[in-house]
Amino acid sequence: MELIDNGICPGTCAPIVHLSELLLKQNVSKRTRYCVALSLAEAETLRMMLHKGHPILLTAAMSLYDINGLPLDCSSNYVPQIKDEGVAATLVEKMSACLKFINCEMYYTDSELSQMEELLHSCSYASRMAFFNECLGVRNRERHLWGDTPIAKLFAPPSEWQHMFVRVLFEQARAAILHVLKQKAIDPYAAFARFSVASGATSSTETSTTTTTPESRGITYEQFGRYFESMRLGFSPANCYEIARHIDEAHVGLITMNQIATKLSLPTQAEVDAIVREHELKKQLREAVRGVKSGYWTCKICTFVNSSDNMTCVVCECDMTGRRGCPPDKWICSPDKGGCTYFNPKSLFYCEMCGRARPDLSSVRLL
Repeated sequence: MELIDNGICPGTCAPIVHLSELLLKQNVSKRTRYCVALSLAEAETLRMMLHKGHPILLTAAMSLYDINGLPLDCSSNYVPQIKDEGVAATLVEKMSACLKFINCEMYYTDSELSQMEELLHSCSYASRMAFFNECLGVRNRERHLWGDTPIAKLFAPPSEWQHMFVRVLFEQARAAILHVLKQKAIDPYAAFARFSVASGATSSTETSTTTTTPESRGITYEQFGRYFESMRLGFSPANCYEIARHIDEAHVGLITMNQIATKLSLPTQAEVDAIVREHELKKQLREAVRGVKSGYWTCKICTFVNSSDNMTCVVCECDMTGRRGCPPDKWICSPDKGGCTYFNPKSLFYCEMCGRARPDLSSVRLL
């Protein structure tokens, strides 16, 4: 970062040698002050240059500060003055605020927020949010929701600050639903259908002749709270009411699943079904592995207890996931080539059922 006339110009950090060459070409009374963000290793290198008396310091002076703006070390030719110290302190405060923003910190004082707003005045709110979220995505943070923290004020005009709490609730609700979906295979559409069918509630715009689906049926605010409670999302009744009230923009007193999915940006029903199926398959595989380790496994289809040496069930010929699998000592009459899918012994070259040739017959050699 280069600080010129108390302004900040983003750019690459120039080497200190290059900076000293620039200083030599400038009038002593008009030399530019540069402020550079350093890593810990770079700062230690500069400290070594300070204490070793590097020749470059004959034409340049420098002072090192920590992220909080406190001085750490300086060169012997650095003579602080009241005016310079005041300017340096201001510039260091701005640099510290910038570093906190790049480091994805979310808690700022009012003074730091004012400085960041001044520094980012030419950057749109959408660009600020996009940059912060991109930095947040490549860092390992325990907290990823920033809507209820002070930094949220940098991403929206003051007129929208009163709506931030609702935005935070929406973000938290979406994150909680996705968590239980992926970790516990809880289908939000199926959970909603149970409440909509049980209540028999319908929208005030529906007539007696209208055929509705569970997704289009409405539930009351109270039922919405129980809907969230059934998925164990951890929201208080007051927060559930606030979420329901803002989802119901028409204020008809009823909420549909389509409205919930739209407002919370939930996956579609097809995407949810795919996630649930994948979770169930992984669960079956884990159970099968546990059974194999104990010397047996139970068939999902016929419940026959098979030895761990058998990769398919000896009764129904299904594998550990419950799907039909070909035993290792047989070959399948390939359905891709019009076969009947019958499992034939490897001693046969033609299917016992339909008479089709064995798929790999052309590569079999008879001795």
